[in-house]
Amino acid sequence: MGNQRGRILSFLLLFFISFVSLSSSKDNGESSQISLLEEIVLSKRPDTLEVRILCSTYTSHRQFELTNPNKIVIDFRNIEDVQTGRYFEVNDSGIQTIRAGMFKSNIARVVFDLKAEIPPYKIEEIQRGIKITFWPVEEPEVKREEMPPQEKQEEEVEEKAVKEKDEQPETVPMIEPPQRLPAEIKESPDKTVEQPAETKEILEELTEVLDEIQDEKRMKRKQYIRIEALGGAFQPQERTLKDIYERGLIYGVELNVGIWEFAEFWIAQKYFNKKVVDKVTAVERKINLIPLEWGLKFRLSKGKVNPYLGFGASYYQYKEIDLTGEIKDKSIGYIGLAGIFFKIKGGLLFDIHARYSYCRVLSGEDKLNVGGFHIGGGLGFEY
Repeated sequence: MGNQRGRILSFLLLFFISFVSLSSSKDNGESSQISLLEEIVLSKRPDTLEVRILCSTYTSHRQFELTNPNKIVIDFRNIEDVQTGRYFEVNDSGIQTIRAGMFKSNIARVVFDLKAEIPPYKIEEIQRGIKITFWPVEEPEVKREEMPPQEKQEEEVEEKAVKEKDEQPETVPMIEPPQRLPAEIKESPDKTVEQPAETKEILEELTEVLDEIQDEKRMKRKQYIRIEALGGAFQPQERTLKDIYERGLIYGVELNVGIWEFAEFWIAQKYFNKKVVDKVTAVERKINLIPLEWGLKFRLSKGKVNPYLGFGASYYQYKEIDLTGEIKDKSIGYIGLAGIFFKIKGGLLFDIHARYSYCRVLSGEDKLNVGGFHIGGGLGFEY
């Protein structure tokens, strides 16, 4: 009987441990769920400002405050990307601007830049995110006049004591907990106060977010200039020239000027020189091409990766030395191109492109197409 009772107790204990393990693993799975920061919605009212931060699926958050200058910072964990606008002009209830960006690979950060002191606010969890409510820093004058005389006198004594304390020199920490909160605000269990030792790391990461916002503003500019040094392989399309010279190095420079948000004017000067020895006659032959190209480019997107298409005209200066002597001609043709350039850091970029040009010139009694395929790359700077 005792052995049977022991087996039953062992079975129940094993069942309980298994149940706790499954519940724990389920909780861990939910906490690691990946989400997107989708919207930041502002609602202005006469006496409050409401800001709703919505995710595809709410995970968790933490908030803290910074001073000098004053900021309120909210981090959202397990966020893959920020799909809403990243910069909002507010100028209401003590909030100057709101900025959003990826703080780390899985943490999105929303920063409230304050005009002066930190205003009263409270944070509530709602469906798909949180709601932050702000109140004006100063109370209306009417409330001060309606105070009973005794309370008014007590407040004046308190203000005088605070003023005397403020006049004494003291060291203000870079990061401190909230000074004043409305009575109904409850401390979030996830809220932590950053230690001074972590201040440098936090400020550096905030600087990275600011740099990303500045890059985003730079990408939206309509007027910009991009300069590139070009190089690559050129192969003439004309069969006669292709058989003799095959392919060779073409190089040059290119200037791009933004005229609309996704359109730009480009002009390029390039050079192609090739010298060969005729296998049959053992006579040296040499060709020299100087194409001047210009036209319009259209960027399909702006960001770190920028694909584009373009078309325009090409003005070729052609010179060739062969058995008959020196032949020269000039003519205008056309050109089409496609490419993609990558932003490396700041304005530095690397370009990969393919171009096809067509231009017929007079070579002796025949007309030749001195255009052809050009595949290459470029290194440049956009500002």
